[in-house]
Amino acid sequence: MVLFGSPTKEGFALDTVFVVLNYVEYTTSDHEALLRQVDETYRVVTLNPLLKGKACIHRGKCAMQDDAKVYRSYRGATVDERVNGMFSFFPCQTYTEDSLGFARPIIRMPAVTDSSPRGIKITSCRNLDEVKNRWEEVAEQVMKTCFLGVFAEMPLECKPI
Repeated sequence: MVLFGSPTKEGFALDTVFVVLNYVEYTTSDHEALLRQVDETYRVVTLNPLLKGKACIHRGKCAMQDDAKVYRSYRGATVDERVNGMFSFFPCQTYTEDSLGFARPIIRMPAVTDSSPRGIKITSCRNLDEVKNRWEEVAEQVMKTCFLGVFAEMPLECKPI
């Protein structure tokens, strides 16, 4: 389980909970298996620039990728394909015409909250049941102010703010 968000004075402001289901290994020269397993949005936004240009940014510098280097693309667990009952989700609220977003839920627990300015904390678990306990704790905190979002349609157009 990976939590994406930002450290704040109040705690960890959560953006997304990513539960790893599996992964596909690929190289920039042999990536057909990966392309068959991803949706069009991910392919266009993430993979096409990476694979067509074969260039990446590493530590702020542009460098050609090594065609032999093996990369991993992780696939998230879903409501239909869970890992020990867990699935990936994002905090969400009901949409209304005047919606302009909402405050991200603050997660407060020693396993994820850190005072590091980069928000990095590595916590190991002894088994999948420990991970599930932490997942349940995060989900409970999110559900105090939000719903657990598992799907969102791509907007056809964006409204200017």
